[in-house]
Amino acid sequence: MNYLKFAKKKWGRKACWVEGEGPWALLAHCRILSVSLWKTEVEALEQKDMIDRTACGGKCVGDHEILNLDDVIKKEMVKWGIS
Repeated sequence: MNYLKFAKKKWGRKACWVEGEGPWALLAHCRILSVSLWKTEVEALEQKDMIDRTACGGKCVGDHEILNLDDVIKKEMVKWGIS
């Protein structure tokens, strides 16, 4: 699975940027959406912890979440009737 390609299709129009590699997505919904991808859940959690403590940008409101893209893809497949 090309997670970066999927993430760009999923959030590319809303996000100011989508970068990285891996199945773990860190979304920062502050002012404008940004999406970073990580190879492991640990890496994504460490990055989220850092931006939770230091802010993700000038207008950070602390709205950060981690998603497993494999789960997101499964939900999309169910939504479109693909199994």
